[in-house]
Amino acid sequence: ERRIAKAVFGDEPIEKGYFTLNGKDFKKSSPKKCIDNSMGFLPEDRKNQGVLLRLPIYQNVSISAMDKITTTLGIIQGNKERKLVKDYVEALRVKTASVKNPVSSLSGGNQQKVALAKILATDSKVLILDEPTRGVDVGAKIEIFKIINELVAQRYAVIMISSEMAEIIGMCDRAVVIREGKSMGVLEKDELSEINIINLAMGIDENRG
Repeated sequence: ERRIAKAVFGDEPIEKGYFTLNGKDFKKSSPKKCIDNSMGFLPEDRKNQGVLLRLPIYQNVSISAMDKITTTLGIIQGNKERKLVKDYVEALRVKTASVKNPVSSLSGGNQQKVALAKILATDSKVLILDEPTRGVDVGAKIEIFKIINELVAQRYAVIMISSEMAEIIGMCDRAVVIREGKSMGVLEKDELSEINIINLAMGIDENRG
């Protein structure tokens, strides 16, 4: 499932087929093309791909939204940058003494919130979240789940990849079970259970429902 998500976002080539986004068919993809079409991708490897650990929090957020905070000559407008960062830090409840602190100073859960702020700052409305709660404590997981539900309530589309069945059952309205890169079937909300997920993953379908 991870390779499928990466192919959709342009991190790996699409070998066959296409996907549809906002009414457009894509046979080839790239991160820029996806971002231009309001898609954001939160990678599983937060520390190496999701955030820039040594940079301060504010730069991590604003670096993905330079078009919003710079003049036509490319000069950063401090007041716009501060407001943009403040809005996302408050909305995602990032716990920090100062946005000037490096991201490495944050807990795993707050680092993940910064990574999420980076993609939201690009005005992405379709979000692919790859293992969004991996490596964070229980309290941070609950916070991240709350944020995801808030985004859905604001009409964001969220595709969540998780190897934890409890997360899928508790969070998803619909689940696609993937095995070795192939869809084994789709489960609607009222069908989501451990036994149905296991059966599909094993290629058994008779016990659905």
